[in-house]
Amino acid sequence: MNSEIENTQNMSSLFKSLNKNANAKINKVLIYFKKTELYLQNKRKIRCFLLIFSILLMYFSIFLLNNKTFIHGDDYIYSYIFTTFDRIGSFSDILESQKTHYFEWGGRIVVHSIVQALLMFPPIVIDLVNSFAFLSLIVLMYFHAKGRGKHSISLLILIYFFTWLLQPVFGDTVLWITGSVNYLWVSVITLLFLLPFRLYEGKQNNNIFTKVILCLCFFFSGIIAGWTNENTSVGMIVAIFLFILSYQYKGWKKPAWSIAGFIGSIAGYVMLIAAPGNFARARSEGAVLYPFKIVYNFITSTFTLFDYLGVFLLIVAILYILYYKFYSDKRNNTGLLVFIYLAAMLASIYCMIFSPSVFAARSWFGVICYAIIAFGVVFYRLNRKYTFISLIKYSITCVFLCLFLSEYYSAFKDVSQVETARIEQLAAIEDAKAKGLTKVTLKPIAPKTKYGMFDAKYALEYMSHYYGIEISYEQ
Repeated sequence: MNSEIENTQNMSSLFKSLNKNANAKINKVLIYFKKTELYLQNKRKIRCFLLIFSILLMYFSIFLLNNKTFIHGDDYIYSYIFTTFDRIGSFSDILESQKTHYFEWGGRIVVHSIVQALLMFPPIVIDLVNSFAFLSLIVLMYFHAKGRGKHSISLLILIYFFTWLLQPVFGDTVLWITGSVNYLWVSVITLLFLLPFRLYEGKQNNNIFTKVILCLCFFFSGIIAGWTNENTSVGMIVAIFLFILSYQYKGWKKPAWSIAGFIGSIAGYVMLIAAPGNFARARSEGAVLYPFKIVYNFITSTFTLFDYLGVFLLIVAILYILYYKFYSDKRNNTGLLVFIYLAAMLASIYCMIFSPSVFAARSWFGVICYAIIAFGVVFYRLNRKYTFISLIKYSITCVFLCLFLSEYYSAFKDVSQVETARIEQLAAIEDAKAKGLTKVTLKPIAPKTKYGMFDAKYALEYMSHYYGIEISYEQ
């Protein structure tokens, strides 16, 4: 009996010793981590170098995939004046094309004008510009998240990672030119227009001339921003409205340019929605919005929200709880900012329940951008004076770095396979033309990830005209 008691005491002493040693090692790691963090914070040149290096690496990584992606689907259609086989060759051709488009197909005049202008340039120019647009989106989301505060490399990198990981059809919305302009470029335009509302701090210029110029600039810029995309623009308009209300809540004077921009954005959105082409296309497709369809759209949109963003929004909620518990000043506007961007996200989703068309995965691009900004707002403001919170922040960054590297490898591999298949298709086309044939049958392409794109059979007529030979695909 005594020996059993003695053994129990020895085991207890051993566990206490091990626990003490483990705590000592953990504390040592935390102290070393804190010293490293403080060192980097005080070395401005190192931080600037890391920031610039990160941005260049981001640009190079997306350019590699853009350069491997050929024109596709609607790119062939928009290479011509709309509903004709006359190639776009000038600005007047674009105006003529978009006039027809507005009255016969849809209201996205701003974005499709950009598409047709881009398609007049060589592929390498398009790849360089489109890669810059993607980098611009990352930087804009970063500034929306951090505001006027100090730079944060970890925040910039995480925004980049989340954009890759969360976008459900990355190839369709970033690499494909027509899709990229309709979703990626739209998000750049709307977030760029929204940024002054985010950065405003209650200071106004009393010069009347300056006020008038600003009002005119914001009014017409608002028209362009509102006239871009059916659901992303709604999110932007809701965010503008809430920002203006927040100025009143904080006791700031509402700047005249904010009201002008708000009115302009609504005017642009009305021109987008009221396009005769929208109604003509709905009639031709037999699209009718029944009451039960609204309920169905609401339910399916909600399920898709949880599917795409459920875990991510849970992470945002947990980080906000940590922020609220350990931040000493509860009077700041972090909660208000998170609310504004989440409201923009929800508005971008649920405005689509009134559409008779399917809420395509591509249309979630702007929705996800608003969600990422909401995450960034909280992540940036987590109090780093607590070592364990700094550890949490950098642990999140490391975990998603590993996920991104795995994702990028899959993306590069799949896009490269699709590139090889496209080159083979083009070689088959040239071989058939050299033999004097009038028809060619191509092997279909089947990408394995969200980064590659399937063949667009709906564009075969324009594709055939583009290459000067009748094209079909093997069954």
